[in-house]
Amino acid sequence: MEREVEVGKGLIISYEEDVPKLIGRQKIDIIWKKKGETFVIEAKERLSPEAIGQAIVYKELYKKENLGENVKSGILCKFADEELLQIVEKYVDEIFILE
Repeated sequence: MEREVEVGKGLIISYEEDVPKLIGRQKIDIIWKKKGETFVIEAKERLSPEAIGQAIVYKELYKKENLGENVKSGILCKFADEELLQIVEKYVDEIFILE
C-alpha cells in the first residue's frame, strides 16, 4: 500500500538546477495492489460528490502513467447516503464503508 501518490503533469513554476519545480499535481490518498488489481482509493470521512469525482479522475490519471496495470477506482469512507451510493455504483469500481 502506498499513500499520497502524485499523478498528473502539474504546472512548472520554476527551475532549480535544471530540475522543474511543479505545482498542481494531484495526490491519490491510497494505492492498494491485490491479486493483479491496482486500486486508486480516495479516503474521506463522508461520501461526497467531490470524492466521487476525485476517484474517477485519479483512476484515469494513474492508468495513463501506469500502462498495463488493471486499475480500479475506490472510495473509503465512514458515512454514505443512499442517493450518492447509487451514483457510486454506476461510476466507481468499489466502495469501502468503515463501520
